[in-house]
Amino acid sequence: MLVRVHIKVEVEGLTDFQIQNDDTVLDSKKLFEPFGANPSVGSRLYLGHPELVHKKLDWLKFSIEWMGAPPKMDDQYKNYTEDSTKTLNNTSFTTRISLLDKRLDIELVPSAPLFESANAGASHTISISAIPADIERDLEPVGDTDVRAWRRYLQWELNAPNFQHSVYPTVAAAKSIELATAIAKGDKPDAASYQVKPPYTPKIKSLSLSYASSVEIIMKDYKTGSAVDRIFHQHPFGYAEVQPDPNTKHRFLPPYDHEGELYIGLSEVQPPQNLNLLLQLAEGSANPDLEPAPVEWSYLSGNCWLSLHHGNILADTTRGLLNSGIIEFQLPPAQPNTLLPAELYWLRAAIPQRVDSVCNTIAIHTQAVAATLATQHPAPDHLLRPLQPGTIKQPVESLPAIERIEQPYTSYGGKPAEQDSAFYTRVSERLRHKHRAVTLWDYEHLLLEQFPQLYKVKCLPAALSNQSDEPGRMDIIVLPDIRERSPFTPFEPKASASLLAKIEDFLADYTPPFATIKVKNAHYQVIKLRFGVRFLPGHDPDFYKQQLNEELNHFLAPWAYEEGADIVIGGKLYANVIIDFIERRPYVDYVATFRFFTSKDDRFKLVPSSQDGGYCVEATCPDSVLVPARQHEIDLITESHFVEEMFSGINYMKIELDFVVG
Repeated sequence: MLVRVHIKVEVEGLTDFQIQNDDTVLDSKKLFEPFGANPSVGSRLYLGHPELVHKKLDWLKFSIEWMGAPPKMDDQYKNYTEDSTKTLNNTSFTTRISLLDKRLDIELVPSAPLFESANAGASHTISISAIPADIERDLEPVGDTDVRAWRRYLQWELNAPNFQHSVYPTVAAAKSIELATAIAKGDKPDAASYQVKPPYTPKIKSLSLSYASSVEIIMKDYKTGSAVDRIFHQHPFGYAEVQPDPNTKHRFLPPYDHEGELYIGLSEVQPPQNLNLLLQLAEGSANPDLEPAPVEWSYLSGNCWLSLHHGNILADTTRGLLNSGIIEFQLPPAQPNTLLPAELYWLRAAIPQRVDSVCNTIAIHTQAVAATLATQHPAPDHLLRPLQPGTIKQPVESLPAIERIEQPYTSYGGKPAEQDSAFYTRVSERLRHKHRAVTLWDYEHLLLEQFPQLYKVKCLPAALSNQSDEPGRMDIIVLPDIRERSPFTPFEPKASASLLAKIEDFLADYTPPFATIKVKNAHYQVIKLRFGVRFLPGHDPDFYKQQLNEELNHFLAPWAYEEGADIVIGGKLYANVIIDFIERRPYVDYVATFRFFTSKDDRFKLVPSSQDGGYCVEATCPDSVLVPARQHEIDLITESHFVEEMFSGINYMKIELDFVVG
């Protein structure tokens, strides 16, 4: 937890500041006369910079480089006074430095020497270590060209004595008269003792500032929004002032208590208003083995997420992001924020833990409604297949308030009228299983009849599902029907967690009391191929390499491309079948060095060659479906003759594939 904050900054050599004297505005980057061309007692130099204005200073230092200053001021001002003990020297010229704060003159140094005591022409430093502690920060903006119009600025005021510009004519005339009188008397005076040099006009060649500023904040006394010195948390998309937790303590880092968060920004929102949000989800992507996590919906107001679960969620057909559906919100007014872009109205869906228990999101659409088929007697084959995207384009009766209608996805639900052939099949199956689930055949056909969205059902008894310690255990593997349905994951189709729950609820009324049923999706075992191939002359290797990869996936997973292609659960895949397919491509010359790799724990492992049969890869579990990787490793054979040594060794093997360190 954050107890106190101490921040200190030191700046060296600041030169870009605004300066002016009593006569004019000066340029700090050029040679300038700090007290004017005729400096006298009380002449002033004004300095201002936003950093010096806003910050509370610990110490301040001026670094001065004079232009044309004599090494010794006592030589320069010799004969200016009658009393030799009062000759002006390097330490005689001083300045009073003060801070003007809202017209209040706060003295910092009453008398700071302007020159080095040993050499007035050398670089000189004025250090101020005692800055009054009661000078607080000032956050008022600055920008006026006249520094004296600022709320806070620094001031140099020339102390006595001045640089003797006003007395120089008088002193020079007096010494001339004295010299003439001495000559008239016949004396032989030393001319040097009557010489009066012109006074020095201070000119600064370069001036820089250095300073230190610090602030300490004690968190137990910190009040959000009211302090001059405030602490902010930097967030991924914005910032916000620190907020105490329920125990009135402040965290060092911003808290993120949810495992997953989805932010939805809405433009042109005029709350209070209702919003229908369509969330198209990848049904089946949720982990059915996990208990669905509750989804917390909230809206952003004044950098705080306020819950919408107090009557602002009017309907939710997604069942907690388990299936595609529409959520209807009643959006309340929101205050401006800095956490996320302020021009949008922000919603958040947060899940504290188990984010894998809900589906992945494909798309989000606003202004969504559900359309239901209202025809009393549709064509017999109308509901045999889903309504394709883009079929519904306009209402039957024109509505001026609606500009256009979009149907981005296929329809769902609906069941066609039972045909004679389906009736005979259902009756025959009913006579066989008698509406009871006893054999594997009974389970499979009961489910296929009740859930037309299923393509295939396979029952695994305890002996095959690696659950031999549970005699009454049976795993039911289901594959959804993806034909003409969009969107879906064609390579690895999975039923949604909600559908699996519905299946288990349905079977509860038909299974014996001693049976333990677990309904789950198939396990998809990814297969990657690596082989060398030589293309026939005249065929672009880059193009046909990708073409071959696409045709291989089409061959290995036909259900992802062709309507009605079968998905096989379990089984084997032989290398000679794949090699024969590759060599039959019209652009392939020959194939060499064929290898199988299968995924295990998200890593690929080489499949060793078999001693008693052909080289193949086999499903590791009875519920596994062999699916191809999206991209295979295809090595090009560029020489006319295959050299096996070129396709082995360090230069050929790849990390996380066939390069293994024992």
